Amino acid sequence: METRAYVLVVEDAGIQVRLMELALSRAGFEVTAAWDGHEALRCIDQRRPDAIILDVEMPGMNGFQVLDVLRADPFTADIPVLMLTAHAKDSVLFEEWAKPADAFLTKPFSPAQLIAEVRRALGAVGPLETVPQVA
Repeated sequence: METRAYVLVVEDAGIQVRLMELALSRAGFEVTAAWDGHEALRCIDQRRPDAIILDVEMPGMNGFQVLDVLRADPFTADIPVLMLTAHAKDSVLFEEWAKPADAFLTKPFSPAQLIAEVRRALGAVGPLETVPQVA
């Protein structure tokens, strides 16, 4: 029996969550969503994900704060984290802040790009031609 990689998507925009869940599920990942940083940390306490997709701007606890907590805890320090932002003009500054992250994506991004980055972070890079496309 093949074990699917478990990905936690942390994003407060419902449509973004749904699109990422759909793309990642079609690519063979098991996906759970959290709507803010506090919920993400509770989810991680219950089950350690293989990778985390983490939005920068969220209510309560932003993505940088969550990333700091993850990197400071030996239990979560090595989980691959892909940071997301909708602010393309600030992406260079955000990338500097998010250096402990494994990747940094600017919205909008294609499902193929997201899947490729998750696979790369997990060490399972495959040709993009094999990535299912989301209609």
